[in-house]
Amino acid sequence: MVEKLNITSDVVLTKVFELSNQIRACQIGFAAVIAIKRGGAVPASDLSLMLDLPYAEVYVSCYDGEVKRETPIVEIEALKQFQGRNVILVDDLIDSGQTIQILKLECKKLDIDPKVAVLYQKPHAVIKPDFCTETTTKWIVFPWEQD
Repeated sequence: MVEKLNITSDVVLTKVFELSNQIRACQIGFAAVIAIKRGGAVPASDLSLMLDLPYAEVYVSCYDGEVKRETPIVEIEALKQFQGRNVILVDDLIDSGQTIQILKLECKKLDIDPKVAVLYQKPHAVIKPDFCTETTTKWIVFPWEQD
């Protein structure tokens, strides 16, 4: 059985602050913070405020419950306004990396240079984020997922 790690809102805010420091240190001019709904919405919103950048949202769903979709649902309309610019894609967690792979391909079509920021990553992910606060094998339970 995989060990669970229950994350509090205070821990999320601390980790978003860590991400903001990492992003500032890279000295890249970003046009916006893009939340990957739904898990990326809270950290991206906080990050956009900390970095004083516009906030937008995209949506990618590779699963219907626990069943993998034959064709993922991809809603990226909000990306179009940032064509030819640098953006930060934000999610709570990179597990397999499939969502990020899909979004990076969509960004490339729009001549957008995305950097990826996440609170947590799994060591087996096929894509590594540009900014991350922690690598873990634990099952992360975020405040927005808790009963």
